[in-house]
Amino acid sequence: MKQLLTACMLLLAPTLFAQNNIAIGNNAPDSSARLDVQSSTQGLLIPRLTSAQRNAMPKKAVGLLVYDTDKQTVMMYNGSSWSALLLETLLLCHQLIVSHLLHSSGRAMAVVYPSLATGLQ
Repeated sequence: MKQLLTACMLLLAPTLFAQNNIAIGNNAPDSSARLDVQSSTQGLLIPRLTSAQRNAMPKKAVGLLVYDTDKQTVMMYNGSSWSALLLETLLLCHQLIVSHLLHSSGRAMAVVYPSLATGLQ
């Protein structure tokens, strides 16, 4: 019996560990996604931390996301510091628009939104 159990485990092991992605709410995860969550009635809840808890994390991966309950925003770690995800998106959009305007008009211009960066570090 012990030999049969061992043989079954050896045969099934590659199948159990070969899965490259995880699906929640469906049986066929998208092959481009490591985690595929589908629901028509629920959302995705990322970890919620205070600013102090977020800053005290000993190990942070680039791209790590947390919801900061003090700032009430999603924060992203870029490898050296935290920034508000919305702020990063707005600044990128701003850079793209200004770059397009500069290239199409040939004139120098500057647009500044000082209130966006206030207090979100």
